[in-house]
Amino acid sequence: MSSRHYLTRVLVILVLSVSPVVLAPSEVSHSDDTGAQTAEKPRYVRTGAEGALSGKILFEDEAPSRKRIDMSQDAICAETSRNPRTEDVIVNGDKLANVFVYVKSGNLARFQFETPETNVVLDQQRCRFVPRVLGIQTGQHILVFNSDPTTHNVHPAPKYNPEWNQSQMAHGTPIETKFMRAETMIPVKCNQHPWMKAYVGVLTHPFFAVSTTDGSFMIDGLPPGDYSVVAWHEILGEQTATVTIEPAERKSVDFTFGTTSSSRRSSVSLKIESPIVVQ
Repeated sequence: MSSRHYLTRVLVILVLSVSPVVLAPSEVSHSDDTGAQTAEKPRYVRTGAEGALSGKILFEDEAPSRKRIDMSQDAICAETSRNPRTEDVIVNGDKLANVFVYVKSGNLARFQFETPETNVVLDQQRCRFVPRVLGIQTGQHILVFNSDPTTHNVHPAPKYNPEWNQSQMAHGTPIETKFMRAETMIPVKCNQHPWMKAYVGVLTHPFFAVSTTDGSFMIDGLPPGDYSVVAWHEILGEQTATVTIEPAERKSVDFTFGTTSSSRRSSVSLKIESPIVVQ
């Protein structure tokens, strides 16, 4: 046998002995934002059986006094913000504001959710971040405005997303950015004014809310299932409740915070409100 024919035969044997590997579309993997290989998840499509979760954030103990903030280091801040008070704990009657409520675990992990095209806005007004607590989805754009007649320095300090620090002139061009990794919560500060703080919750899904001044919150469009729901506060910590959402069900869960350990609990109402009617 000639050397040419021998080499040809060897090549044919090698080609036939190697089986091609073909991945089905559902098995194709990709790298997520942490670098780990994860299976492609199907995008969630609404079925009309989604439910809703609402409730109140209650404060049981005596509300702490809101201390006066000394803004004298910046004459413009002192002029535009008369009698400024701390905002870390805001209680109205027995209701607690600025609590970030979100679904932490459940069957949501099986799906990916569409990134909203709308922008989330964080503004700086009278030398305060407004709002103090906000939520955003991964990949969703956030615009940071400076509505003040003074310079600010916006500085988020995340653990899992890139950290950045950017000065922003008075009434300057908005800073546009996004966070690609889920993270709760990202603290934001102004290096120019140490009393300025905000917190951003970044999730892979849209099921989160922030309690208003009357302590209420609403999470709508939640697929039926069993969930772990977390209520987070910057000073008072976090609480967790387990909730089951049946098809087209409205369920209520209340969280109670306080300055004593006995006040830190959650109470789940099993009362089903009016069923959601699909038009």
